[in-house]
Amino acid sequence: IGKFDFREIVEKGDKSIAEAKRYLFQAVINGILSIAAMDTEDQEIKDAFVIFDMDGSSIKQLNYLPSWVQFAELFGKYWDLVFQLLGRLVVINANYVTK
Repeated sequence: IGKFDFREIVEKGDKSIAEAKRYLFQAVINGILSIAAMDTEDQEIKDAFVIFDMDGSSIKQLNYLPSWVQFAELFGKYWDLVFQLLGRLVVINANYVTK
């Protein structure tokens, strides 16, 4: 996550943002399918354990208002889904910006 340049994606415009959202949704769908594949009657799995590696994150990612607008839009629409699926979240390599 930390090395992923959200700002650059947003700066490139709507086509780039749409492509990034498509990849994000593919990752979420793959996670959901993985949970469903492991779920059994004996051992019910209802959430995910996620690790975010923030190595490489920088203030550059945070000081660009259009990126915040995109984050706010995504979280506003999908906040409930995130909390339905997320069991635990661990952040590693958290630097000043991440904290």
